[in-house]
Amino acid sequence: MPFCVASIGPSYKWNGLVVFALIALGLLLAGGAIVYNRRRHRPTLLTLTNENALLTDELARCEEQIDNRATNLINVVNVLLRDLANDLGIYRGDTRLSVYRHNEDKFYLVGRVSPNENYAAVGRTSYPDSQGFIGQVWRAADDKTNVTFPTDRQDWVETQVQSYGLSRSEAEVLKMHTVFMTATKLRRDVHDAAFGVLCIECDRKRGSVKAGTLNEVRNSPQFKTLTSILDISLTGLSHDEVKRGFLDKASNSGSLPTQQS
Repeated sequence: MPFCVASIGPSYKWNGLVVFALIALGLLLAGGAIVYNRRRHRPTLLTLTNENALLTDELARCEEQIDNRATNLINVVNVLLRDLANDLGIYRGDTRLSVYRHNEDKFYLVGRVSPNENYAAVGRTSYPDSQGFIGQVWRAADDKTNVTFPTDRQDWVETQVQSYGLSRSEAEVLKMHTVFMTATKLRRDVHDAAFGVLCIECDRKRGSVKAGTLNEVRNSPQFKTLTSILDISLTGLSHDEVKRGFLDKASNSGSLPTQQS
């Protein structure tokens, strides 16, 4: 009976190649599936660009809404200030009314009116509460209200430097040479903490503003309305937002704030 010896060498090698090929094919298919899946779920550059553009537009719309709110608030404050001045007979070319909000250690301008365009112009939109007469009004427990200044310009500048904390360069560029000033803290009611200051300035001693003007202001319905609106509206606005409102208002009127106040 013949005896056969089976060789497994070639068959083993062939089977090994098949197994290797199958494994390689499986890995290739798996890798392809992973790559396809990632590409299918990964945003394209165009998609990311479009999403970024949408977010940028949304941010611009939000900023515009904030700017509009600030500008509208300034307009409302100025209307109330003008009505207040007209009601008291002090809306004249020698006088201006300004409203400041106090926050931390600074005053921020939020409204200003005068029929004199130079006096109504916005200079600094903020300054330290250690400067000026309204800084003294803010810190005074007895609510000091009136002050007179020299009519001579050089004496006036010296007074601002020596008594009211301004530098000489700051005092020299101030646009309005105020001779009489009266001011009061702003509170929603007498028991609340103050949040700002109303300031009335006149460029002459015997002008439209008198020592008793402030009492008339406090008893005016317009003043009470102004105080209530400011107390509510200023809560959600930062200084930068109010400043942008002033810039927007100035650009619409064709004039921009200067470094003078």
